[in-house]
Amino acid sequence: MKIFVLLGQSNMAGPHISQANEEDDRRLEGVMLLNASDEFEPASNPLNKYSTIKWQPLPGLNPGVTFAENIKGVIGDTVGIVSNSRGSSKIEEWQKGGRYFEEAVRRSKNAMKYGEIAGILWLQGEDNTPAPEGYAPKLEKFILDIKDALGNKNLPFVACEIMRDVHVPEKWSEEGVIKINEQI
Repeated sequence: MKIFVLLGQSNMAGPHISQANEEDDRRLEGVMLLNASDEFEPASNPLNKYSTIKWQPLPGLNPGVTFAENIKGVIGDTVGIVSNSRGSSKIEEWQKGGRYFEEAVRRSKNAMKYGEIAGILWLQGEDNTPAPEGYAPKLEKFILDIKDALGNKNLPFVACEIMRDVHVPEKWSEEGVIKINEQI
């Protein structure tokens, strides 16, 4: 099994405003999800429901649905998903030694009993938009540290840009969104 780790904040967790339907679950056929017992089960939405750091009681859809739907045809193997995201989190909270980092590593290592970690998808940055300076070195350190913790310095890491075309909450700034995306 090829395992992909989904990490980040609310959009990766799955905003509660985007609820899945039966068609979304059908898109996950052939995909496995790491559950609360750190064992794989057939995936169903929401993918972040077993996150050990979540704060939203009912997470919604995240990019993992479309990713898993597309990657399962490419890799020719079963797709495993480890989703451990936390809404309203800053990059500083994801650094080595912190709870979010350590839980991501712990769950990923437990998943490795079933297959290899084939990549990490990262979607985070919105909560850093009020003070975007210095985001890139913190993200780079996170990437290097998590690859090292998982024992694969060549592990693919995909950092997604944060959304610009939506209403920006007052605490964020459009300029901050642009600066974070430039650094990503």
